[in-house]
Amino acid sequence: MERRNMAKAAAPLRRDWKRIVSEHAWMILLSPMWVPLMLVDRLRLRCKTGPLVCGRIDEAWDRCATIWRQRGFVCQWTAHAGASFEHDLAAALALRHPGEAAFFANKLTDPDPLLAAYAFKCLIRLAKPRREDLPVGLLQRSEKIQVQRADLIAAEPLGSYLDAWFREQGQLDRDES
Repeated sequence: MERRNMAKAAAPLRRDWKRIVSEHAWMILLSPMWVPLMLVDRLRLRCKTGPLVCGRIDEAWDRCATIWRQRGFVCQWTAHAGASFEHDLAAALALRHPGEAAFFANKLTDPDPLLAAYAFKCLIRLAKPRREDLPVGLLQRSEKIQVQRADLIAAEPLGSYLDAWFREQGQLDRDES
C-alpha cells in the first residue's frame, strides 16, 4: 500500500521530467546570449554618462548635480530598468575620477543634503570610509532627502541614510567572518 502511494506521489515527477529537462536545457543554451546584451547595456550607459562625467572633476560634478537635483531623490536600488540612471551616474563619476576621493569627501558637507548623499555614493566607490573619517556632525544631519528603494520613495534624514550604509557594511562584515 505504501509503495503504491509513493508511486502515485512520484507520478507527476515522471510525467514532467521531459519538460523540466527541456527548460533547463533552454536556460543553459540561451544563457550566453545575456553576456552580449549586458555588454551592450554597459556601452549604452557609458555613452549616456560619458559626456556628463568627463573633464575636470568640479565641472563634471556640476553637470551631474544638475541631473540629481532635477530627479530630486537618491535611487538606492530599483527593479526598473533605466530608473536608476542617477545611481549609475554617481558610479560613473567616481570611476572616471578615481583619484578624487578627497573631492567627494569635501562634498559631504554640501548644504544641499541630496548632493551630500550623492557625494557619499561616489566616495564609497573609491574608498571604504569609516564613521570616524566623516566630517563631524554628518551622521547627525536631520535634513530630509527622498530615497527610492524598489517602488517606494520615502523621506529620510540624511544622517540616517548615510548611517544605514555603515550598518549594512557591519552586517556584511559579520556575515563574511
